[in-house]
Amino acid sequence: MNVRTRVGGWLVVGGIRFLRMLPDRPVYRLGFRLGRLLPRVMRARRDLARRNLRRVCRSLVARGVATPRIAAAAGGGRPLEALVADLFGHWVVSYLEGAIAPRYDAATLRERVRLLDPVTTARALEPTPSGEPGRIYTGLHLGSVEIAGLYAARHSSLSLAGPMERLANPVLRDYFERTRGAVGMELLPIEGAASILEAHLRRGDGVALVADRPIGGQGSRVRLFDAPARLPAGPAVLAVTTGAGMYVQAVLRERPGAWVGIIEPIEVPTDGLRRERVRVTLEHIVAAFERLIGHAPEQWWTLLFQVWEEEAAAT
Repeated sequence: MNVRTRVGGWLVVGGIRFLRMLPDRPVYRLGFRLGRLLPRVMRARRDLARRNLRRVCRSLVARGVATPRIAAAAGGGRPLEALVADLFGHWVVSYLEGAIAPRYDAATLRERVRLLDPVTTARALEPTPSGEPGRIYTGLHLGSVEIAGLYAARHSSLSLAGPMERLANPVLRDYFERTRGAVGMELLPIEGAASILEAHLRRGDGVALVADRPIGGQGSRVRLFDAPARLPAGPAVLAVTTGAGMYVQAVLRERPGAWVGIIEPIEVPTDGLRRERVRVTLEHIVAAFERLIGHAPEQWWTLLFQVWEEEAAAT
């Protein structure tokens, strides 16, 4: 590790520690406002985000589940541009939450996160019976991934593990591994994670996966908002292989420093060929993803990246 890399890592860590000392709500509010300015300078990403977001809005309208704001954005023009700006704002806030949120204790999270279904949430986080496999918590880059993981770590009696892209900077990698480990989340390198995650589940532990973008592989073809896309099949494969229970969840922002938690159980078939059971489970996951995104598509910051295959072919 050269001096520049080391100093850069220390500066980022110092910035994170500084942010944690500030009042969080004003920081989130300012970050969101600054993020809304990014489309003016990140024009290529803005154009991609606009196409992606309009596709989602139109699909929600066609299904009859769009809010008035989403329905207006589906027609393009200023309503769509406002939603695109919000998407960039939420993207920036997600990084700020990653820096600040680990300071929240269990009581703060109970106060700040409103659970849409407290009964299902409690069931998902309760200990697994002895001898039974653990649970799989599957999410997406929607709302606050950081708060979702932290809430589970603070309130579940299960040991939690999840893969994470390996940071190139060793200083930052060590920092995030230590801070996440301190709240009860074991971070694993993506390479070779499948066998380790399976072992965790067979011990009755919890596994957290973010599965709306294939990383380190091509993914499996699915229909997402009425168009072909590719998503990781890992969560479905793990569920079918181990018999672990599965939940799809997201924590959405209601206002700066306040969130709403949404969780759904996923049905995993137990009869039939393994390949078919994986396929059906993946379809159930996709349907749950679409329902979660429908609550606030402007908070799904994967839309800032390539999602659909036809867009990739066009570029």
